[in-house]
Amino acid sequence: MRHKGTALLVALIAAGALSTNAQAYDPFIDWSPVESFAFEPNFVMPHQSIAGNSLTIIGKVDNGFFGPLAGNVLGPGVEYTFIIDQLTSAGGVFFEQGNFDVWKTNYNGGAFRIYKDTTPDRAYGTNPPNGTAPSPTFDGDELILSGTLSNFKTVSNAYLLNNNGGSYNADVKYTGGTQLGLLHLCPDVNGNHGKLIGVWQRGLSNTPVGYIRSCDGKFDLNECPVPTESSTWGRIKSLLNH
Repeated sequence: MRHKGTALLVALIAAGALSTNAQAYDPFIDWSPVESFAFEPNFVMPHQSIAGNSLTIIGKVDNGFFGPLAGNVLGPGVEYTFIIDQLTSAGGVFFEQGNFDVWKTNYNGGAFRIYKDTTPDRAYGTNPPNGTAPSPTFDGDELILSGTLSNFKTVSNAYLLNNNGGSYNADVKYTGGTQLGLLHLCPDVNGNHGKLIGVWQRGLSNTPVGYIRSCDGKFDLNECPVPTESSTWGRIKSLLNH
């Protein structure tokens, strides 16, 4: 019957049988605010980035890997560290928004590297860059993934309540590393493979001296199209007539 065929077609659409998208990985790589910190020489605390400053974020992947990189198992004999750098500030801009004032900063450039280290020795130290951070304790034995960033920006809350919070984000291209071949890369219209997203937090008690923010964060991986069987309207109508 036609009504039964229509119901079947609707059910197929609802089940995703005619969908062109596969699963995305969100998060793809994830870390906590107690294992990632940012430093920027000449930054004017609490909020102001000066044009030309160079921002660096370092940390350890402690919440895990997912999707195609899920084989990287966290444990006591290995650590995965990362460096996000080559970010040049365009200068912080203050936006007065009544009870919700913020500072926003755009950065040019950007790159990241994720390392596997079988001799865990990360040490943040104080007032970076220093003798342990970012090098030599955050660039481990094996570079498993690297890439470039674009459109990197930070937002810092500057209002009376909750003025320690904020966010950072960027577009990501995955371009290198020993595990790049595990990824099924699906660029968006701008050629990006995913996003970097995080919380830009000031004033956490564990933040080492000389670091401007703690950086809870994650990398995402775009969803990919899946092959679909081509058909004709006549074939679809034949389904509706049964």
